Amino acid sequence: MSKLMKKFLFAFALLAFVFGASAQGGDPAKAKEILKRSSTKFRTYKTVSGEVKVVVTDQKAKVIETQTGTFKLKGNKFRLKLGNQELICNGTTLWTMMADLNECSKSKYRPKPGDISPTNIFTIYETGFDSYYLKDEANNFVIDLVPLDKKRNFSKIRLYIDKKSNNVNMAKIFEKNGTHYTYTLKNLVVNKNMQDQTFEFIQKNYPKVELIDLGN
Repeated sequence: MSKLMKKFLFAFALLAFVFGASAQGGDPAKAKEILKRSSTKFRTYKTVSGEVKVVVTDQKAKVIETQTGTFKLKGNKFRLKLGNQELICNGTTLWTMMADLNECSKSKYRPKPGDISPTNIFTIYETGFDSYYLKDEANNFVIDLVPLDKKRNFSKIRLYIDKKSNNVNMAKIFEKNGTHYTYTLKNLVVNKNMQDQTFEFIQKNYPKVELIDLGN
């Protein structure tokens, strides 16, 4: 799995409408209030799908890479596509498909304790981060999440939460090495019927793709 796709998976869980400069001077109480409204709104969604744009920049604000993708989410199941790579997960099994190589690897989905995943996005900000409201910007509230674990490879995550819908419109991950990942969501569709098979790799639908069972 590519580094960018790993970041996409990380951010997807964060951006899936809950929580995705310095945090000093922010307002923690207001941040928690806004995040709570966002999570409450998300709990009303049975399914969510949409498009995402990922822009990677370096510490000099030079664009390194730009990709667009799509995502689908249903409970602890998800399907993410970015460039030539696609992740499919039914909650217990993860398939990683590389379209350009005609390969798909199969492995057990085992998010580690402390990892951000679709199963804990509702509460991750309560235990894993300090949160700070920074400002209003256009139609968004701007909130910084600062990880309590200082060993994490990112210093903060900046969320842009729509004032009216309470959905996350954009998030920026600030890595300590100076690389920034910006994720912008658009064309969100909620509560659309999705069959469980959507979140399975169906071999007959991809006759030219070799399935590699990693068995781990």
